[in-house]
Amino acid sequence: MKHECRCRRAKHVRHGSRNTYRCGCRCTLCRVANAQQKQMPDPFSTRHGIDPTGTRRRLQALYAIGWGWKPLGERLGTYSQVVYRVAAGKHATVMERTADKVAALYDELSSIRPEGPQANWIRSRARKNGYLPPEAWDDDTIDDPEAVSLLADPSTLTYDQRLKLAVQLVEYGATQRQAAKRCHVADDTIRKAMKGAA
Repeated sequence: MKHECRCRRAKHVRHGSRNTYRCGCRCTLCRVANAQQKQMPDPFSTRHGIDPTGTRRRLQALYAIGWGWKPLGERLGTYSQVVYRVAAGKHATVMERTADKVAALYDELSSIRPEGPQANWIRSRARKNGYLPPEAWDDDTIDDPEAVSLLADPSTLTYDQRLKLAVQLVEYGATQRQAAKRCHVADDTIRKAMKGAA
């Protein structure tokens, strides 16, 4: 039997979901879906949370290589909309246990690139949104809000950001000369910055 939602907007979303319930449909399928989502715990609850930077970057990186919000949500035990909201920066904090869970999932999936039309579409969306892939981040600094992406364009950065990027590149395996040339800073400046951080 085909169910019809009363709201015209509902034709753009899957019937029998909380979205169609919010659009005004009160059939049994939509009422049940709404009740189930209300009961499902939100692992990204912001109470007593920590900085979400690393969690957001990891989720964006997984999306950038083709992992959609739905499979990520299933692995994290939550809904795709919740994962999207964190990745989009709509949560000010995340629970520490959730950050650990996302980090473990990132370690598991960051070297696996999904294939197929859906994955290609997701990668295209990620590029439009400016999401960076896993190789853009150093594992030691991905949680640091001040860290600069390893793929950042130096011409768009301030001097301090270029110097920080140069140090990260050296720590990541580049020579000081290579880092200095890419980031337009002096070798000696990188050397002093690294000594000061030691």
